[in-house]
Amino acid sequence: IVPPYAAKLEDIDWTSSFYAGAAEQLGYEVSEVDQTIESVTADPDVAQLLDVALGAALLRVTRVTYLASGGRLGLTRSLYRGDRYFLSLRLHRGGVMPA
Repeated sequence: IVPPYAAKLEDIDWTSSFYAGAAEQLGYEVSEVDQTIESVTADPDVAQLLDVALGAALLRVTRVTYLASGGRLGLTRSLYRGDRYFLSLRLHRGGVMPA
């Protein structure tokens, strides 16, 4: 989370929707997300944490989240085991529809 927003999100309910909580605390909806998914291999630390072999195939998901005000809310990088990842999307001509 970008520092100007971090203090305002300290009391957010992390058991609920992050986007709804951020909108409530900041006064702006999340309007856009840029997300990339790429194949990477497990380094020694990650291999141990994810209980995979060194060099195992992983998926790295990088997400940049933007507010309707135009500000960047945050950057998230997540690593997923390649043997346990599932992606499902519904597409329509205007873009991705909510599930």
